[in-house]
Amino acid sequence: MAAFEIATGCGEKLRVGVKKYRGANILSVRKWYLNAHEEKWFPTQHGINLSCNRWREILPELVRLLDPDEEDGAEAPAQKEGHVNTENKEGGAI
Repeated sequence: MAAFEIATGCGEKLRVGVKKYRGANILSVRKWYLNAHEEKWFPTQHGINLSCNRWREILPELVRLLDPDEEDGAEAPAQKEGHVNTENKEGGAI
């Protein structure tokens, strides 16, 4: 599996990688923790696995959420089929 890791401190890290599952490429983002007694890393339940195609669909929306300043004065992009708006009227997440 092709992967990279980001240390988050306190014996935790994020591991991001791509693996094959039932013939599809799956991109996984998961938090791992260091078991001090065994000195081994173990995955937590905190994470997400999505097909690479699904990640390609949501990546533009993630970029939009991370850089809201680019939205000033611009119209919101047209809503794609299957996209659910999870913001309330004040602009915060529901």
